[in-house]
Amino acid sequence: MLRLLTRTWSGAPWKGWNGEDFRAILPETDFLCLHLPSTPETRDLIGAGELALLKRGAFVLNCARGGIVDEDVLCDALESGHLGGAGLDVFAKEPPDTAHRLFRQEKVLLSPHNAALTEECAIRMATQAVQNVLDCLDGKLQPRVVMNRREIGMA
Repeated sequence: MLRLLTRTWSGAPWKGWNGEDFRAILPETDFLCLHLPSTPETRDLIGAGELALLKRGAFVLNCARGGIVDEDVLCDALESGHLGGAGLDVFAKEPPDTAHRLFRQEKVLLSPHNAALTEECAIRMATQAVQNVLDCLDGKLQPRVVMNRREIGMA
């Protein structure tokens, strides 16, 4: 059975399943795949407690931001055999320290976080950035594109 846990970009409560804390489904999880922004609430979100709750043999995939998964604890879980493997394209320290034991793990796939390096993506990001500047100057900036709304008085 496949169950998806989702959260809206706006930071609204978790939805799409019984509203319980996400940790409640970790014991049933085969693949924990993370795609979320780095915020004070998501920093160190996946630590020793969360990894211990995962089903033995589960995989952790972090395609989000570095610092969401505690890399040292992830190595511990891999080395103990609790996790079946991991895939990361983001790291707590960028560029990553290749001397870190994460780079010596046999059950880890590491890649650079480079999804934004396509020509199409670069054009789309540049176009949106210019549009956001123009919208801001015209007083029409959409709050959903501003990460520091509270700090600049938009919240």
